[in-house]
Amino acid sequence: MTVRWAKLALVILFAVYSMSHSRSFSTDWNILDDTNIGIHETGHQVFSMLGRFITIAGGSLFQLLVPLLIFGYFWTRGQKFSAAAVLIWLSVNFFYVAWYAADAQTMALQLFGGEGVTHDWNELLDKTGLLPYTAVVSNFIYMLGCISIAAGLYVAGRACVHKPEDIESADTVLRR
Repeated sequence: MTVRWAKLALVILFAVYSMSHSRSFSTDWNILDDTNIGIHETGHQVFSMLGRFITIAGGSLFQLLVPLLIFGYFWTRGQKFSAAAVLIWLSVNFFYVAWYAADAQTMALQLFGGEGVTHDWNELLDKTGLLPYTAVVSNFIYMLGCISIAAGLYVAGRACVHKPEDIESADTVLRR
């Protein structure tokens, strides 16, 4: 029982830390920054064979896809606290993507790769005709990050309060 409460406390601390950095990426270094930017840049390469638009979108897509896949790994193995922590990590990535998308019009961010690199979200929103709606797009992505944090806290809280055998496995839920 005590270990579960300690795990819940760690997930809550991670969520608070993540939320406290959710609007200050340009000034504060987050412990996950290097990992997240590496995953983002890898995403461009992973999706590079699918054309320019998907290659550009691939950075942000992969940045969200990797935590989702890791969440799925932990969830299907019944490791709810680990799954909850990964949902918090996913929220950090949603916040990063929202921050990057919010910069699509002003393009004030110093981008990885230096001068002359493509601003992913400027090009994505321009090509889709959504550049005038940058704030709406970035706020929607930010909201998804908030939902991810709430889901992570819910999963951790449920895992703390219920005995492991009381929590339905993903297989049971999917079979319904």
